[in-house]
Amino acid sequence: YQVPATERPTPEFLKEINRPNSQLSTDHRLLLADFLSSADMVKFARMDATVRQLEESIDKAKEFVVETSEAVRQAQKAEESA
Repeated sequence: YQVPATERPTPEFLKEINRPNSQLSTDHRLLLADFLSSADMVKFARMDATVRQLEESIDKAKEFVVETSEAVRQAQKAEESA
């Protein structure tokens, strides 16, 4: 998606992926925002996360990767057949 995520704080990253020309669906943007917000709370606010919360975060990350990877594959196939 060509967004330099590792070079931006979460609010700036989320602002960029929420632009009108974003390739991410609304569901994927919300999923990513939720995941990153949870991670920031643990990382910066030193909030303790339960095992369940950690497992849910891992599940969200996996869901995002699988779904967006499939979307990328479908887009590539559409371009090839056009």
